[in-house]
Amino acid sequence: MRQTAARRWITQACRLAAAAAMVVAIVAAGTQVAKAQTPTPEDIFAPAPATPTPATTVPETTVPETTVPETTTPDTTNPAVVPAAPADATPATTPGPRPKLPDVVQDNGRTINPQARQRLQAAFEEAAAPDVDPNKVIQLAQEANKLQSEANPQTQNQLFEAYHLIGRILLRGRNFEQAAAAFSTVLKINPNVVEAMVLRGQAYFELKEYRLAVDSLTDALNFDSRIFSALYWRGKARTELRDYQAAIEDLQEATGQERNSKEAFTALGKVQALLGDTESALASLDRAVKLDSATPPEQKSTFAEVYFERGKLYASIGSLEKSVADLKIAVERDGQNKEYLMNFGALQHELAIVDKDPAKLTLAIESFNRAAAVPKKPEEEKEDVSPYIALARTYVQQGYMAADKEAATDAYREGVAMSNKAIGIEPKAPTAFYQRGVAQRMLDNFDAAVASFGEAIRLMPSFGPALYRRGIIWYHRGEYRLATQDFDDALRAEPGNPKYLVWRGLALARQQKFIDAVDSYSQALRGNPQNTRAYHNRALAYLELGEAEKAVTDFNQAIRLDTRDEQAYYRRGVALDRMGETDKALQSISTAIDLKSDFADALLARGRLYERTGDATKAAADFAAAKKLAAK
Repeated sequence: MRQTAARRWITQACRLAAAAAMVVAIVAAGTQVAKAQTPTPEDIFAPAPATPTPATTVPETTVPETTVPETTTPDTTNPAVVPAAPADATPATTPGPRPKLPDVVQDNGRTINPQARQRLQAAFEEAAAPDVDPNKVIQLAQEANKLQSEANPQTQNQLFEAYHLIGRILLRGRNFEQAAAAFSTVLKINPNVVEAMVLRGQAYFELKEYRLAVDSLTDALNFDSRIFSALYWRGKARTELRDYQAAIEDLQEATGQERNSKEAFTALGKVQALLGDTESALASLDRAVKLDSATPPEQKSTFAEVYFERGKLYASIGSLEKSVADLKIAVERDGQNKEYLMNFGALQHELAIVDKDPAKLTLAIESFNRAAAVPKKPEEEKEDVSPYIALARTYVQQGYMAADKEAATDAYREGVAMSNKAIGIEPKAPTAFYQRGVAQRMLDNFDAAVASFGEAIRLMPSFGPALYRRGIIWYHRGEYRLATQDFDDALRAEPGNPKYLVWRGLALARQQKFIDAVDSYSQALRGNPQNTRAYHNRALAYLELGEAEKAVTDFNQAIRLDTRDEQAYYRRGVALDRMGETDKALQSISTAIDLKSDFADALLARGRLYERTGDATKAAADFAAAKKLAAK
């Protein structure tokens, strides 16, 4: 069943490739390639036109470096298999030995056209040159295929070595679909070419066809269970399939085979982190960093993934400064990786809040802008909106932390502008409308904010934060029923959210539904026992229900959590007075006045208590002070 599915995919890939132009890409960054139109549907690797179209620069494929050894497992049935350099190998800086040209293709019972042999030998010679021309390699291999097919059309006579060479070149050039089809052709002609199985698995991985990758790599490992590159790529594919335990087994075997592969230790650390084994993950990633640090100065490493993975792990355990250091290295080494830039920016955003440092928001904005400038991938239909949404969120936070109203207003306007940019690219992005609503709310543009939150909710009916923030606007407008409805809907999306429950309690209390309000505050406290406002508001609801003793208990808890909350002292005094505890009431209200000398309500309440206890002088002083404050 597995092989049947794989063959169906391969057949489909070949048919698609036959109908499209074949892009000839190269491995070295900065080298150029040409596009060749497929002349016939019968052979997707037919010779390219003599005059290529204008070249296009293609970045080097992101694959393991030279620590990942090439697959050298021999073909057990056909001595004509030629071990090829791995797709991830770095071109040699000095010329290596030329291949033994007469041995490049061995007959092994095949009928081989002499001219086809000559072309293929020339292709291998060109591929071994230090200044390799990928276009020329492809063209020579295609010409060999054409000559061989014309002279000896039988399948068993075809030059699978030519398809293998083409596949390697395509894989290096990140033309993964065509590369997978090439290696599948190799295996159709000769099912025992182990290296083709491995490289096809790698191509499937890059295509995100992870199950097909596992199948192809397993086929290779069935020939030899110790092939490092097959274990490495299968471990990575199994990680993507969330088959974490099997992935760990593969990658542990891979690191056992090759103790100096920083890529394998990085992949192992990543899956260990996903399983929550932080200690083992850090050990694996530290090992990868140590291997990377051993790179000679003249061969400065560009390997970034290990620093990204360790940076994420540090962040997850609260080691934010270490996380910043690692993510900074990842971004410095691969400044075009959007995921790295976005994570670095998000971390700076959170550190700005924790450290109360607006300068870190500037770093976040810079990182998100760099992410937005990364060109979209060829397979992406639209530009990615996530950097603009992140920018909108960070500008809003910048507004919160601004030193003056003018700076805050400018930041909120930038938040609106970035949200609009995202909406222009993707009109169905609910988070873009949400961030715009937040910025509009801070600009006091309430109607626009309600409309933005409403659109976010229309696009995502279970968007809890949008429902919550729209509910707050309804509350401040006195639309308590609408507010309660939004808070209820938000809680259906995020059951037990303490913030939503506190605001729901407030809206219910405004509707005189104090018993329901108490229940809502109690649920909030079950979710967050340190929620000062929940204690405070529940105490007020208890007062409305005539349960002064319960109110005092809750005010005591609120004061325990915030000893400088003058409102809690004042209102506890009111509750104590209702219980007949006049002396304690006077003491609590006096503490409120000590914390806030211009607290008019507290002065008035204490004046009345003094009046009742017969201390007319003190009562008159408090009444006069309260009246003076009210006149201001």
